[in-house]
Amino acid sequence: MMEVNDLRSSIELLKQMEHQLVETDIEVDPEAELAGVYRHVGAGGTVMRPTTVNGPAMLFHNIKGHKDARVLIGLLASRERVAALLGCRKEGLGKLLCDAALHPIEPIVTDKKASCQEVIHRATDADFDLYQLIPAPTNTPVDEGPYITMGMCYATHPDTGLSDVTIHRMCIQSKDELSIFLQPGSRHIGAMAERATELNEPLPISVSIGVDPAIEVGSCFEPPTTPLGYNELSIAGALRKKPVELTPCVSIKENAIANAEYVIEGEIQPGVKVIEDQNTHTGYAMPEFPGYNGAASHECWLIKVTAVTHRKNPIMQTCIGLSEEHVSMAGIPTEASIYVMVEKAMPGRLKNVYCASAGGGKYMAVLQFQKLSPSDEGRQRQAALRGQCRSAHEGIAQQQKLRQHEQHEKHRDERPDAHEPAHAGHRAGRDARADEQAGGDEHRAGCDDGREGEVQRRDHGLARALIGARLGIVRGDDDRIVHVAAHLNGAGHEIDHEEHILAREHRDAEVDPDAALDDQ
Repeated sequence: MMEVNDLRSSIELLKQMEHQLVETDIEVDPEAELAGVYRHVGAGGTVMRPTTVNGPAMLFHNIKGHKDARVLIGLLASRERVAALLGCRKEGLGKLLCDAALHPIEPIVTDKKASCQEVIHRATDADFDLYQLIPAPTNTPVDEGPYITMGMCYATHPDTGLSDVTIHRMCIQSKDELSIFLQPGSRHIGAMAERATELNEPLPISVSIGVDPAIEVGSCFEPPTTPLGYNELSIAGALRKKPVELTPCVSIKENAIANAEYVIEGEIQPGVKVIEDQNTHTGYAMPEFPGYNGAASHECWLIKVTAVTHRKNPIMQTCIGLSEEHVSMAGIPTEASIYVMVEKAMPGRLKNVYCASAGGGKYMAVLQFQKLSPSDEGRQRQAALRGQCRSAHEGIAQQQKLRQHEQHEKHRDERPDAHEPAHAGHRAGRDARADEQAGGDEHRAGCDDGREGEVQRRDHGLARALIGARLGIVRGDDDRIVHVAAHLNGAGHEIDHEEHILAREHRDAEVDPDAALDDQ
């Protein structure tokens, strides 16, 4: 099997595999159309979990408004593809990542000419404009704007000099500004930005897009497996058995991934916060991985962009939140973290672990465990939860965001510049989930056995939300989407016209998610 070390070699590997990649030269609009085509073709007609069709990745060669760029979506949206890209069996991915995390190989900085800097655009150039340079999709009609969802954010702690890579959602806010959402207390770059603010200094940051899948999966590890000071690029190094190569940025004192397709260079401004939907005032950010449209944050940090570099004919890589791709990126590192924690507590007893699609890679894990005595029951679960505490607290944070957004919605009509979201399915899913989650504060005490009741309650709320989302969370121009998708049927992936009609029928109608759930 061919060697995989960057995005382009990953695509070449998929071309050698049957039904794993669909390419098209038909023009596609990145604004609420590209994601809709992927929904019908790559995601098998729906992204409702549990996903039953591992659709192909999709490579769009003709992007409206971006002459020389291409966009790839769905690369990691199949466990089989991830296994092929990492060179193992799909059942062994968790163990592979666990071993890599325990035996890291640190990245190196090279002075070789970097392919990511074949073309250089500086913010001081008269025609510099992120909207024109970055073909980032807007996934739904009510998204705040073009989102970068597969950017490897790389920064260095001002005090320790230790660097790290993580993935955060970023939205283009102006010709030279990005908003970046840093969940408070949850990611290492957030801690770096907070410390830089205390020092009243900007934090240099590079955003590498379109890289080796080993980097993308490895960057999704979280504490306690990878504490502050642990560079997740070293996990990718262990997976490839050689260091990840970095190159110095052209406009800031930081490094970037040398063979990335795009690199955005800039600085996180100290103490500057922006409202995420400041340009559209829709109240939404982008689709979240549990299946609802996420509320726009009022606490995003601001990146002042200083340069954009890229390869010739670059490939923009993207994903949508509610997809199997998120399951792979979040779930496989979580499996590895569970291995680490359970192995410490009960060595040799955990045979396998799987973070199922129904939990989005975060909220559900199935353990295959060898019990030797009745007292073993529960011990393995407690050990696993130690590895998943971040996920549990993230779930609580998601619920808090929903409640805040519900309060925000009550005041929307009073805002003169607000306009009604175009799709009733969003509100049906959001309101159903928010209603189901209400009154559950007493269950949110942490990672203990009492969490099981909340998980069961939340699963029902999640299912209700997904029913609402299924009725067309990514719509755009429905007729145009089906037309474009129809040209891609040559790969043998049928379009679910019945679902398309269902989505259109519910476009302007309120939906009863409970009734829909009863029909499933």
